[in-house]
Amino acid sequence: MDSINTILGDKIFSEPPEINSLKQFIKDNYQADAVVSISGKTIVISVASAALANSLRLRLPEIKRLLKTDKNLAFRIH
Repeated sequence: MDSINTILGDKIFSEPPEINSLKQFIKDNYQADAVVSISGKTIVISVASAALANSLRLRLPEIKRLLKTDKNLAFRIH
């Protein structure tokens, strides 16, 4: 039986383009960091403040157009 290291050792994992685009959008427009993850049909965006989360929520249609996605966006405060 092969070990997990043998099976996955040569595989290169990269972030989906939606994650990079969204992090860059938040960095450019709000000078803030975000943790972004994708879970099924939901993109979860974790930010440091409620004010930032609400500001992003107001720009939800713009963000969806930027990402070219039909996935739901969920905001969390960490």
